[in-house]
Amino acid sequence: MLSGRLLCRRGILRHGSKRRLLHTENVQDSLRQLLRQSAQPVVVITSLLSHKKSLYHGATLSSFTSVAMHPHPLVAFSLRTPSRMATSIHDFFDNSPKTSSPHIVINVLSSEQADTAVRFSRPDLHPTPFDGIEWHPSEEGIPILRNCVGTISCQVVASSRLDGFIHGQEAGDGLPETTQSGAGQIVSELFLARVLRVERDKHNSPMGVPRLPLIYHDRLYTTIAPNE
Repeated sequence: MLSGRLLCRRGILRHGSKRRLLHTENVQDSLRQLLRQSAQPVVVITSLLSHKKSLYHGATLSSFTSVAMHPHPLVAFSLRTPSRMATSIHDFFDNSPKTSSPHIVINVLSSEQADTAVRFSRPDLHPTPFDGIEWHPSEEGIPILRNCVGTISCQVVASSRLDGFIHGQEAGDGLPETTQSGAGQIVSELFLARVLRVERDKHNSPMGVPRLPLIYHDRLYTTIAPNE
């Protein structure tokens, strides 16, 4: 009897899958509109590609956030997949020796770096996105961009493909039994990283005056008003 009820429940979900997908899309559109009205920090993540010390990569993100300070400082961000950055992170995460060395550097951009944000958001510039950009290597050889609000060296500790997360939910949770991740569908991967070092760079805060952050608001790069 119990199995019959479950089959019936799943059958209803199948017949109503289009309606549920439409509802999900409406929620996504509404959430996009809401988030566009909130300010988000802009960062450029830099890494080494496939352990090749002479080949670097960078990607602009506005999905960066702090997760925890204790017991370890943790941050999170998401990337579209497949992408060069996601591939390079997995290469280090999966194949490098299990040490406490950073895999990536997260550069928190300042108000004067809108052009830098645009540059690292363009995949057509690969493999030369660093041309004309001031930077110096971290202890591990990962690029640290100059003139940022600040930079942190991080070790990726976990990741999860978000399409798999949704697909793994039970049908009774109000989600369709399958998700459409075919052509034209953007798939993301969530990364969790432990902050191992806050980089010190005299170029980030000249004369001891903190730089104003670059923020993303209503699909535009802007900043905040300085404190009077």
